[in-house]
Parts: sequence; structure tokens; C-alpha cells
Amino acid sequence: YKNGQISESRPRNFSYLHSLDSLKLAERLERQCLEINKRMPVLLEFNVSGEESKSGWLANEESQWESLLPEVSTILALEYLDVQGLMTMPPLSASIEEARGYFQKTRALRDYLTKQLGGIPLHQLSMGTSSDYPIAIEEGATMVRIGTAILGSRPVVA
Repeated sequence: YKNGQISESRPRNFSYLHSLDSLKLAERLERQCLEINKRMPVLLEFNVSGEESKSGWLANEESQWESLLPEVSTILALEYLDVQGLMTMPPLSASIEEARGYFQKTRALRDYLTKQLGGIPLHQLSMGTSSDYPIAIEEGATMVRIGTAILGSRPVVA
């Protein structure tokens, strides 16, 4: 997956998509999974910070959440996609306490979607990085991204 596109390698070469960020991508992935008869676990990516540089469904204001229901419902109905939870990325510049607010908002969004969509199980919350994962875990993260802690700093790609 790169720049909103599934690579030519197709889903046979990966086993989990952590950043499903649009209905268009979901429908494309569904078609490709159908072709190879493979059910793909996915996380829905939400932009809870409102940053323009972030991908995902815009969900920084609770007043926007109801408008997310039709697309999320459509994705949940896709046969070959197994929606397991939500993913978010706080702003790189966020302090630990600011990051906590984004993690709390993501957890609240997950709870809202679960309730509004008939109790769907969205068990996974992927949030937190090397710099803020302890707070993310305190706020309910089940997956964290700690690449920098393992691999060290990498150059920023613009």
C-alpha cells in the first residue's frame, strides 16, 4: 500500500492492512481479495487531529462522526474485508498530554461506531509510536508502532 494505492503485488503478499483510509481503497482491496479468495484483516484509519497532512477519515470533531456511519457500514458489509478496529496517528509535534487527548478521542470514536453500528466488534486500537506508546497503552492501544525505538531515526521523506 503506497499513496492511497494498493501495489501491483496485490494482497497475496501481505496479511494485514493497518491503514485503510477510504471507501475507494476498501472497494479496490475487496475486488483484489475476491480474485484470490483471501479474507483480509484491516484497521480503519481516522484523522482525529484534523491535520491536513494526515490520511484517514476526518474525525476531529464529534459532530462529524455521524457522517462517517454510511461509509463505515458499507465497508463492514464487504465480504473479504475483516474490519478489526481503528488506527490513528497524533501530530508529530504533539506533547505526551496532547497525544493522550487524540488517543482518548480515537477510543471514544471506536465506542461510538460500535454502539451506532449494532455492537460490531472493533477490538483493535492501533495508536502510539516510540515517543508516546506508554500513554497510548494507558488509553487502550492494542497495537503500537515503535519503529524508531527499534531501528533508530530515519530521514524524513517529503
